[in-house]
Amino acid sequence: MWSGNCRVKVAGVLYLLSDYEVKGKVHKDWGPADERLALYVLLDNKLVPEHIEQRTLYNPLRPEIAQGVIEMFVDIFPKSREIPAPINITPRAPQDLELRVIIWNCSDVVLADVSMTGEMMSDIYVKGWLKGQDKKQRTDVHYRSLNGEGNFNWRFIFPFEYLPAEEAMVIKKREHFYLSTSTRRNIFVCSVFRYGINDVFPIG
Repeated sequence: MWSGNCRVKVAGVLYLLSDYEVKGKVHKDWGPADERLALYVLLDNKLVPEHIEQRTLYNPLRPEIAQGVIEMFVDIFPKSREIPAPINITPRAPQDLELRVIIWNCSDVVLADVSMTGEMMSDIYVKGWLKGQDKKQRTDVHYRSLNGEGNFNWRFIFPFEYLPAEEAMVIKKREHFYLSTSTRRNIFVCSVFRYGINDVFPIG
């Protein structure tokens, strides 16, 4: 409920324009008093976030299909004010890191084959990868394990890009084969390892 253009009561709370502005410091380009007070109240009650403009992106080769959305801040300054220096919003550059894992051995692997002598056996290997990356690596094969144990002494090296501030790995992929640019996603680093039986199927 408004009382003039400098006082308004919202949900039982009285808001005064003088609580937000110092008398004599108001610029003529700031707009009417009631509009300024309304904006202050909305911001106080977290009903209006920082204003962000959105623009749809199109490619001249496929003008009828939207290629994404760009989000931006739009600041409008009166000519009488000095325009502040632009803010650098360049994304943080990720660090090039490597995750190194040594596979020594494994045990309790299912014996899924039969040797020439009639004993149960398995030819064992281990496969590993980072979630989000397509490239998978595997050890050599431990042939004819009779007790479910496999010995390797094999090292995996997984290179990846990492953002310390976000504690996330950067994944760049083309969403579709016809796109020339890659989409960037930040995900938590997660390594996956499975053992498998050669020429049969992955188990773990």
